[in-house]
Amino acid sequence: MKVTYDDVIGKTTEYYQGKFSKKGYYEIFIRKKNIQIPPVLHLLYSKIDIYRLRISLNKEKELIIDSYYKRGGNVFLLAAGGSGRTQYYFKATK
Repeated sequence: MKVTYDDVIGKTTEYYQGKFSKKGYYEIFIRKKNIQIPPVLHLLYSKIDIYRLRISLNKEKELIIDSYYKRGGNVFLLAAGGSGRTQYYFKATK
């Protein structure tokens, strides 16, 4: 996907790789890191850093951008992290 926008510096173009899902949205992972030691049961160490965008259209032809992030980690019994999700709706102009 190619995104072009104007900012203070000038016109900027960025490229993103994603894929269409069976549910009909376009999914892009900006960051997707998941480290777990040992792999199945992450008791010793884990680090998660995920930032995902889902882009779709609804029945009213509104553009919906769903932004999801999850960051966290642990070392033995010490753990911290957080996650969140925000949806943005854009109506078409005539």
